[in-house]
Amino acid sequence: MSDSFTPTPRTKVVRRPQRANYDRQTVYAILDEALIGALAIVIDGEPFVQPMIHARDGDDLILHGSKANRMLGLIETGARVAFSVSIIDGLLLGRSVPDHSFQYRSVSIHGAARAIANPAEKRARMRKVFDHIIKDRWEILPPVSDEYLGAMKVLVMPLEECVAKINASVPADTPGEPPHAVWSGVIPFSLQAGPLQPAPGPQPQPNEAVAQYRRPQPVSSSLKSG
Repeated sequence: MSDSFTPTPRTKVVRRPQRANYDRQTVYAILDEALIGALAIVIDGEPFVQPMIHARDGDDLILHGSKANRMLGLIETGARVAFSVSIIDGLLLGRSVPDHSFQYRSVSIHGAARAIANPAEKRARMRKVFDHIIKDRWEILPPVSDEYLGAMKVLVMPLEECVAKINASVPADTPGEPPHAVWSGVIPFSLQAGPLQPAPGPQPQPNEAVAQYRRPQPVSSSLKSG
């Protein structure tokens, strides 16, 4: 398997192509860091977008939801979809309106997905979703019932048409003249967990994965594009 994705008409970045990144590990790192994405599909000629929890399992993207989910039902029949995630790393404040932007990392994926019917594989894929959110949570929860599993759809989308788009640039060194001289720079962003807020009632001590919850840190190699 190649270390890079091959650009297609759907993944080729035309505007600001210097921000495009087709490196497989960069794409995977962004998918692993992002907690949620947006699933897009056309239904009866109209576009629909739905936020959705995802997880990467090797070279596959896992999507899941209720059997009543219309979008997942159409995907199960072979409809093509797009899925994207975005991470904001900072507010980029320039010295003019056109020079304002975000520092960001994003991934766009195009393709089709297959439904998982085998109960054992469904459980294994659902466990991957939980591990994406918080490590080891699946193991300490009561086992998922067959009834619950039967009410869920689990689909797998091969990661074949993918592109990352990254902006790690900084404002240009062009000071403004009074009276329009303003501060310019970057306000960094990061996703951090706050203090735990226990549910009502008696509580055991949280395990390490909960007590020391952290999201994956950005991979430096994913910040190549300007």
